[in-house]
Amino acid sequence: MGSVWIIFLALATIALGLVMFTGMIRNRKHNSPSEIARTEQATREFRERGADNAPEDRVER
Repeated sequence: MGSVWIIFLALATIALGLVMFTGMIRNRKHNSPSEIARTEQATREFRERGADNAPEDRVER
């Protein structure tokens, strides 16, 4: 019974590593200059809209 758990844990570790590696690769390839520029523009617009709706007693960090 102990050897079954060792095999299970080894396979689970390998599977987790593959999932994490796949996620890292998928996230890395979406960093083209046009994607970054679009994200930065959206962030600026979001912050500008948020500043208009902020309560007066809000503390900025």
